[in-house]
Amino acid sequence: MVSQKNTSDQGRWAFVTTSPNTRRPTAAQRTLMRKHIMKDIGYSRRACHFHSSSGSESSSEATPGSTGEASDCLELQVPRTLLSTATALVTVNDDSQFVLHHVFSDALPSYIRVYREKWYPACIQDNAALHQMLACCATHLYRWQPEKHHRLKRVAISEHAQALTIARERLEGVTHSVSEEYLVVILMFACYAHLLNDLKTYNMHMAAIRNIVASRKSDISEEFIRLYQSIDSVGSYAFGITPSSLIPTAMQLPALTHSSLEKPLLILVNSLDLSYRLSMLHAFQSLQDLNNYLALAHMNPGSSLLDEPYKLDLLVEPVSRSFLSLRPPEDMPEKNSALLTYLRAGGLLYLAELRRRSGISPVMTTFQVDKLKQSLEIVAHHLDIDPSIRLWVLTVGALESATLDEQSYFCSQIKQLRADRGIETIAQYQGHLHRVVWFDPLFHKRLSVLFSMT
Repeated sequence: MVSQKNTSDQGRWAFVTTSPNTRRPTAAQRTLMRKHIMKDIGYSRRACHFHSSSGSESSSEATPGSTGEASDCLELQVPRTLLSTATALVTVNDDSQFVLHHVFSDALPSYIRVYREKWYPACIQDNAALHQMLACCATHLYRWQPEKHHRLKRVAISEHAQALTIARERLEGVTHSVSEEYLVVILMFACYAHLLNDLKTYNMHMAAIRNIVASRKSDISEEFIRLYQSIDSVGSYAFGITPSSLIPTAMQLPALTHSSLEKPLLILVNSLDLSYRLSMLHAFQSLQDLNNYLALAHMNPGSSLLDEPYKLDLLVEPVSRSFLSLRPPEDMPEKNSALLTYLRAGGLLYLAELRRRSGISPVMTTFQVDKLKQSLEIVAHHLDIDPSIRLWVLTVGALESATLDEQSYFCSQIKQLRADRGIETIAQYQGHLHRVVWFDPLFHKRLSVLFSMT
C-alpha cells in the first residue's frame, strides 16, 4: 500500500506502508529498517544542500522517524530527492513484503544480506528497480535453499514481470535523456540475467547502459559508477568477457600495507611480456594487501570482514578488476599467453570465495577453471615453476572445480607434487600456500577436506 503525507510539502516524501498477513518483520527488524532509511535521508539532505550551495559544507542531520507504538504496520520514510526529484511512488504487494522480510532478516547468512546494504538504498527510489531487486533476491534465496523457499521461484517471476511492465511503460513516454534511476533498473535486469546464466540478455542490458551513458550530457553519480563496475566485473568473471573501460574505476583499496612478493613469484611475474608485467605485479600486490587487511581485521575479537558483505565487496572489487583487466589478446604468442592466463586464472579463482562472501551469486568459475587447465600443460612445458606456486594454483583450481572430473584432474597433480616435495602435514601444505597468498580463516575447512583427498 502506498500513501502520501497530507502536508504543505506534499510530494517531498514517499511513504511505504506494508501490512503483511504473514511473516511480518519483527520489532528488531522494523527498528533496523527505520535506522537504515534514516541514514539515507540524512545523507540525501546533506548531499542536496552541498550541491545547491556550490560546494559549501552542510551539517544538517536527519530527523528521527516516527517509531509508532504497538503498530501492526511498518512505515518507511523514503526521500524523493535522493537522486532525482521525479522518483516514482514505491508500491509493495504481498509478494514484495514476503521478500522484504528476508532482505531485512538477520537469520540469513551474512553474504545474502548484501541486498539490504548495497541494493536496497539504490532501488528504493524507483518502483521498477525495487521490484527487480526483489526478483533477484528471491532467485538468490531460492537457489540457496530450494526445498525451503519454493514459493520464491514464483515470486521472482512475478516481481520480474512487474519490473518489465513498469520499465516499458516509462520508456514509451521518454522525450528527453534517460534518468539515472532508469539506469539502475537496467542494471538490475543485468543482475537477473547473470543469476539465470543468460549471457545474451546480460550483454544486451549492459550495452544499453553504456550507450545511454555515452549519450548523456549530465554527470553520472559515483554511486552508480560503483554499482555498474560491480556488475560489469560479475559478467566479466562469469562469462569470460572483457571488462568495460567506458566508465573509469571508482574503487581503490585502502593503502594500509605495503606487500612485497616473495622471490619465486616475483621472478615468474617478471618473465611476463613487458606490457603486462607491471599490471600483474600490481594485481598480486593488491591481492596480498587485501589478504593482510583481512587478517588484521580478523585479529580483533568478534570482528571479521568475512561477515560484512558490503564492506568486503568494496575491498574485493578493485582487486578482481585488476586481474580481469589482464586478459591476453588473441594474437599473443602461446608461451606468453599461457603464463599470463596461468597467473590471471589463479588470482581470480583465489578471489572466488571472497566474491561469494561479498554477496555475489552465483560465482561461476567454469570459464576460469577451463582457462587454468589449458594453460597448465603449456606453462609446465616451457617453464620450471616453483613448487609453492604450482601447489597454490592447483589448490585454487581444485577448490573451485565444478565437476568431479575437474577436481580429480587437479587432485592427482597435487598428490604427485606432495609426494615429490615430501608434504606430509597440512601445516607444511599451508606453508607453501602462504608463500604466494593465503588466508586460513577463509579456506580452513575446505582445505582440510581437499588435503584428505590428496
